[in-house]
Amino acid sequence: MASNVVRELIGNRKLCISCRACENVCGESAISLATDNVGFLRSSVDESRCTECGRCAEVCPVLSPLPESKRRRDYYAFRASAEVASTSSSGGAFPILADWMLARGGCVCGVILEDGVNAVYALTDDRDTVLKMRGPKYAPSDMGHIYGEIKKKLDEGREVLFVGMPCHVHALLNIVGDHPHLFTADIVCTGQPSPMIYQKYIEELSAEKPITNLDFNPRGQPKGSVAIMYADGSFRMSVYDPFVRACNASLIINQGCAACRFIDDRPGDITLGDLAGSDKVAGSAAGTISLVMVNSQKGAAMAFDMNDAADFAERIPKPNLEENPGLKHERRLHLAWIRMVHFIQRGHPVAKSISYCLRWKFDVGITGFWRVRNFGGELTYYALYHTMIDMGLEPLMIESRRASKRNAPPSPPLLATKYPFYNIAKWYAKKEDQEELNDRIDNFIVGSDQVWNRKFITQDILECYTLDFVHDDKNKIAIASSFGTDRFEGTEEEKESFAALLRRIDHLSVRENSAAELCRELGAEADILIDPVMICDVKHFEALSEASNARYPLQFAFNYMMHPVNFEGMEKIYDELGYGPVTAGNASSNFNERIDYPRTSVGTVENWMKGLRSSSFVVTDSFHGTVFSVLFRKPFVTLIGEWDEGSGVGRITTLLKTLGLEERICRTPQEAVESGVLFAPIDYDEVHRKLDKEREIAMAWVKNALNLA
Repeated sequence: MASNVVRELIGNRKLCISCRACENVCGESAISLATDNVGFLRSSVDESRCTECGRCAEVCPVLSPLPESKRRRDYYAFRASAEVASTSSSGGAFPILADWMLARGGCVCGVILEDGVNAVYALTDDRDTVLKMRGPKYAPSDMGHIYGEIKKKLDEGREVLFVGMPCHVHALLNIVGDHPHLFTADIVCTGQPSPMIYQKYIEELSAEKPITNLDFNPRGQPKGSVAIMYADGSFRMSVYDPFVRACNASLIINQGCAACRFIDDRPGDITLGDLAGSDKVAGSAAGTISLVMVNSQKGAAMAFDMNDAADFAERIPKPNLEENPGLKHERRLHLAWIRMVHFIQRGHPVAKSISYCLRWKFDVGITGFWRVRNFGGELTYYALYHTMIDMGLEPLMIESRRASKRNAPPSPPLLATKYPFYNIAKWYAKKEDQEELNDRIDNFIVGSDQVWNRKFITQDILECYTLDFVHDDKNKIAIASSFGTDRFEGTEEEKESFAALLRRIDHLSVRENSAAELCRELGAEADILIDPVMICDVKHFEALSEASNARYPLQFAFNYMMHPVNFEGMEKIYDELGYGPVTAGNASSNFNERIDYPRTSVGTVENWMKGLRSSSFVVTDSFHGTVFSVLFRKPFVTLIGEWDEGSGVGRITTLLKTLGLEERICRTPQEAVESGVLFAPIDYDEVHRKLDKEREIAMAWVKNALNLA
């Protein structure tokens, strides 16, 4: 059954490589190319116009079979005359081949940089234009409507030499056939770079003045350099240019190029490229030799005529083609490919993005309870992560040390919205191993929650969360960290070791007054900072809520229960409110434990967030339940039972006193009913004015700590 190119590509799990062959042959104008979500042009079919003739799929170089006659046979080391080679990036094979075609009265089609920047195919018999086709073009080349122009010349009886990427050669042959007047040379390439990233690269290069020309791999400069000429006559040499390095590393190429089918089966009559290891060829000079591969009888005739004009041409045994990046069989997308796309989408400069991706660099390393099985704990690090992203920084989440067969820790167990894999550091078994992070990160943060509560963690984890693996010359920051108690829970020896590390932290902040007092006892002065969930833009929490497909009643109280004992008699609250609760237990609760109240396992952070956000009232004994009630402007009551300041309730009282909401704290449900707090209005405009002030203070503190102020 006939189909169309898009359906065939999807059905065969292949990707469009933007050659426009399908667009050019569609008689119904049903095909166009549109930019996808990662910046590449892909075929798009208007189904209302498509007649399903199948012609588009027939000409697609990704789908169509390779001609059996195109098999590689002979290999030549080639160098043109010194005069020609001196103006070429390699051995000058292309100028000789182009002159051969022009001398026959034919035309040459190859890539030029239109306006010195944009790569397009040009068809010409003008030698000055042909000379612009010399050298590599690390730019996405657009075939446009060149197929029709070539076919017209061939129909007129003119000979045409087409030089281009192998996929473009194959697309052309699919459209015009193996015409006797058509001669083809495919070039060894490392893949088509992203148009989106290339355009951003050009915009950044021309930010101060317009560019008139780019010269990739200019003669006399190290491979991978770019000479940039400007309209005012000035020029700049970008040695080991980041864009070129990214192309050669497969960091910014079309995903389809990673599965290139032309590594062995070359569609051109001949193949042109650099000869790796040319210094081993007798009679040659290192770095000046082209590789010419003959793939057909027509190609043999072309090579014979080229050799007559060469300064050096020698048939050689099959070389080690794996030494040439464009001929490697194991071509794969760089592991940081999607990270690179996300960098650009977030507005980072191209050079920084490439450097960070190739070197696996990060601006900030974040450690702490980011994977704890606790809704509040996971949310506070989700908030810290997104605060860094919003500040234009690239964070890396770092777990405490442990020996593991896994390469890296998984994302937090309750968070369905996963961290990107490239923002998670691998497991480290020892402190000495973890220290390698200092080579790639300048700022290290220990986050909030009870990261310094020795009762919950080992001494090794505690010291990891006090940044013991961070070198003295690196910036060490604690953001709203907490002990969860008003005393250190370990031995005196452990306390002294911890205190010494605490005093190394360059910028120290904690979440509650009791923590600041404890830091002072340990010899360190700490500022008090609000929890990161109150620093983070609330839009990130709204996104979590909107990602949930959980269903809740139209009217209900969200009852977030950490400790069932605090909720004894809670039915009094719901009798007073006039509607019932949805009781969500803590994620680590034992739901088999028999208590007087039914509890719901909401499963994910997203479902928890939606429950709280869509509720009519919140009853909680949780710090984060309290915080999100405030953020989402919910009427609430916080039950603290018999807790005192030493039990960890200090963080709740510190926050609510700051916001003028201390009357929302009750010890029992009975007290909540009798106090009248259930129906007492909350002036959330005033509360959020105070919260915004605290947020401004906290953001200024964080920016100063990160040297961004």
